[in-house]
Amino acid sequence: MDIRQLTYFIEVAKYRSFTKASHILHLSQPTLSKMVKNLEDELEIDLIDRSSRQFEMAEAGEIVFEEGQVIIESLHNLSTHLNDLMNLKKGTIKIGIPPLI
Repeated sequence: MDIRQLTYFIEVAKYRSFTKASHILHLSQPTLSKMVKNLEDELEIDLIDRSSRQFEMAEAGEIVFEEGQVIIESLHNLSTHLNDLMNLKKGTIKIGIPPLI
C-alpha cells in the first residue's frame, strides 16, 4: 500500500465522488479511478460498492477510510514535529558549566 493510494482513496471517500476528488487532487478521473482500483487489488477486497450508480462504500472501505485518516494525520504530525526540531522551535538545550575550584 502506497501513501499516495491511501490519500487518493480518502479524498474519494470524503467527497463520495471520483469526479469531485479528482478536481481537488488535480488528477484526471480515470487516473484516480485506476489508483483506487489498484489499492483494492493490492488489499484483495472491494472498498467501494460499484453495483449501483450511487456512490456507496463497502464495510472494508469504511475501515480503510477511518484508519487511513489516522495514518495520514500521524504522517502530518511527524513532519511537523521534525520541522519544529530542525528550526529550533522544540527540543532540549544542554548547557555545560565547568567545575569551579
